[in-house]
Amino acid sequence: MEAGAWVGLGGALLAALAALRALAQARAALAEREAERERLRVQLDAERTEGERERERLRTQLEETQAERAESEHGRDRLRAQVEQGEAERAEGERDRERLRAKVEQREAELRHRRELVERLSRARRAEREFNMELRAQLEHAHRAGASPGDADGDEDARNLVLRAAIALVDAEKGLLLSRTDSDRDGDLDLVTSEGFEQDPEHSVLVQRFAHE
Repeated sequence: MEAGAWVGLGGALLAALAALRALAQARAALAEREAERERLRVQLDAERTEGERERERLRTQLEETQAERAESEHGRDRLRAQVEQGEAERAEGERDRERLRAKVEQREAELRHRRELVERLSRARRAEREFNMELRAQLEHAHRAGASPGDADGDEDARNLVLRAAIALVDAEKGLLLSRTDSDRDGDLDLVTSEGFEQDPEHSVLVQRFAHE
């Protein structure tokens, strides 16, 4: 072959080698990009999966938080109900104590009243005994003095003795005896006897009022 032909063939071979090298480089770059794209896809899938898991965790946490909040609300409601029940029981206890206190005070008042009645009865009995003793002594003295209970003077002396004994018993300055009847029909109880009055007390408004009471 001629020298020119060999030169042309060599140039063509060089060009073909360059083209093959360029093609190999292009294929390598394409493979590199494919590998990069695959890595990016895998990374994106992993991130997407992690994001899904994170969202699921957040959803679970949200549900737990909502459940805890609901439980807390229920707990507050239960606590509020317990507080209200405690206040109601405390109020009922106060009412029970007030009722018991009222009963105790009523019972104490009844006991005081009974003691007063017993004391009054005892004083009345003592006064009655003392009055009877004083009256008996006065009657015995009058009997020894010669007065007879059977005549008018004796009856009058007996009434006077009764009045004097009553005055002495209560340590009074004056006193009177009134009848239970109104024989003269003047609207006032009749005066039996009196002692210590400057004027006739029979028609005294105060005397008649106490007599009717």
